[in-house]
Amino acid sequence: MKKQWWHDKVAYQIYPKSFMDSNGDGIGDLRGIISKLDYLKELGIDILWLSPIYRSPLVDQGYDISDYYAIGEQFGTMEEFDELIAETKKRNMYVLMDLVVNHCSSEHEWFKKAMTDPEGEYGDYFYIRESKDGQPINNARSYFGGNIWEPIPGTNKYYLHMFAKEQPDLNWENPKVRQEIYKMVNWWLGKGLAGFRIDAIINIKKNLDFPMLEPDGLDGLAFCTKTLGTKDGVSEMLGELKRETLISMVLLLWVKFLILLMMICLILSEKMVIFQLFSTSVRNFSPPVNTVGMMPLTLLSLHGKKLFFMPRIKLMAVVSNPILSRIMTNPGVLLDIFRFMPVIPAAPKCSAL
Repeated sequence: MKKQWWHDKVAYQIYPKSFMDSNGDGIGDLRGIISKLDYLKELGIDILWLSPIYRSPLVDQGYDISDYYAIGEQFGTMEEFDELIAETKKRNMYVLMDLVVNHCSSEHEWFKKAMTDPEGEYGDYFYIRESKDGQPINNARSYFGGNIWEPIPGTNKYYLHMFAKEQPDLNWENPKVRQEIYKMVNWWLGKGLAGFRIDAIINIKKNLDFPMLEPDGLDGLAFCTKTLGTKDGVSEMLGELKRETLISMVLLLWVKFLILLMMICLILSEKMVIFQLFSTSVRNFSPPVNTVGMMPLTLLSLHGKKLFFMPRIKLMAVVSNPILSRIMTNPGVLLDIFRFMPVIPAAPKCSAL
């Protein structure tokens, strides 16, 4: 068997809510995790697996995600998450997150739009079916009890949920849904995440006939796993997930690297007047358009080997090249380019474990 980067690593699961509270509100948070990194390193921990920290109504302890691109307010901010990634890299540690993509939250914007127009585009993001004589589509029992079909008020339609009714299942048969998921996964990997633990993934392939089942309980229902499709179907979907994330991530990193080299060449070819060396955040700086820009420079490495070194400073300079000036005067562009560079070592990693 080919050795993978995680084979000789020790992983530790962190349930953020109860791990370490840094601000005294009774809820563990990202700042608390950061404060314990040295302790975890001393214990011999290499990989931190975080239970869900996404924005969520917390019907199911965060496994009901209402925004895949946001950190739950009780856990901290995205800036603190970025700091966590940076601090773990300094200690040669890795961070994994739970990836919950069988279902989302009923508070997610996709589901809200689907409920407004069940026959519209977002209705197909979920499993919505016409009622059979006013009854649920079949008699499958959810993992949490009760029928997996929930009526949509004001209609004769039902939506499917394998877990709580507040956790509608995403329709993996819809290519648009899959692409949205891949885009989100690549976004997190681009922030420096080492990979994911995928939650409830066996459930993404359904038997789309949704037949009536032989009851296995006094409630007249049968356990919902009997509605699932074949393992072959799941394997195909996971294969696409791997291709659309791992390969896309490698290409993205090379694009970022080429952009960096291009900008360095442009900078070296310009006459620049350095006004000040400083280490303030790019996020807090708004330079005049096409006049003053900032260039964060950092140490780049590939598998621990130095490629080249530049001082970890930021330069404020006047440039005459209009294209370079436009790039340098957009902190968002600079952040997007340079934020990804320290994760070059992550290129050969799997997007999912």
